[in-house]
Amino acid sequence: ERKPMGSASVSTEEEGAAQEEEETKFPDDVMERKNRGTIEEYLAQKDAKEVVLCLKDLDCTRGVVLFVKQAVLYGLEHKEADVTQLCVLLRELFQDGIATADIVDQGFKEPLSLLDDLSIDCPKAPEYMASFIAACVLADRLSMGVFELPFMSDMF
Repeated sequence: ERKPMGSASVSTEEEGAAQEEEETKFPDDVMERKNRGTIEEYLAQKDAKEVVLCLKDLDCTRGVVLFVKQAVLYGLEHKEADVTQLCVLLRELFQDGIATADIVDQGFKEPLSLLDDLSIDCPKAPEYMASFIAACVLADRLSMGVFELPFMSDMF
């Protein structure tokens, strides 16, 4: 029986088994390759509903976290038009309940931690990150806890 993404498990034992199954379903490198192809296809076709269907079929929270992470990283390294489209896609994922606040928080941690380094090669990366953050905050999908990263303690 298929459960909606992000649904609560009955017990921690079942939760652990489900998480273990998720981890072995697809290795990260396979999932990342699939996600990159999905992101590139979305940017070419602008069909958010197709991405929603792909992620629903995947039925794997870890896969959605990786997708969010890769979408943000992809946008930070590309052009403003891509960032705009990826923000539209994220909003669609929020509306369809695929990207919960917890998933978004997890998906943003690595891109935020890499922002300093990324901005060396991609000077617009901080500006693009601000666009992603704004899209998530406006949709109430990003908690302030995501900003509690070690590198950020030096900023405040």
